[in-house]
Amino acid sequence: MDSWFDDMGLLSLPFIKRLIFAMKSSNLSPEIIETCLISYAKKYIPEISRMQRKPSSSYNVTSENEQRELLETVIANLPLEKSSISSSTTTQFLCILLRIANILNALEACRTTLERKLDCNWRKQL
Repeated sequence: MDSWFDDMGLLSLPFIKRLIFAMKSSNLSPEIIETCLISYAKKYIPEISRMQRKPSSSYNVTSENEQRELLETVIANLPLEKSSISSSTTTQFLCILLRIANILNALEACRTTLERKLDCNWRKQL
């Protein structure tokens, strides 16, 4: 299924940062922003596909530093609010991101943000 989320994969990280900022400034739905970020991360962080046991595709982000920057950007921009996206899927994805954040030695603030988001999702499931 093709969508404009897939088309975002053609954009560079600096452009994605500007796009997410514009989306937030326009008060776009947090669910849409979250879906965009998840789609972009799945495409460009190789570890996500490996951990989800999906075949890998080509990745433009190759260095560990680039992957860490992308991961930190995704995490920093994930909405903390509860989303309407399937909470079990989102929780699984967030756990994978947390594991990758530890592998890539992401900033402590990123890991704390992920933990808060996971806490919100777990409460939503209860």
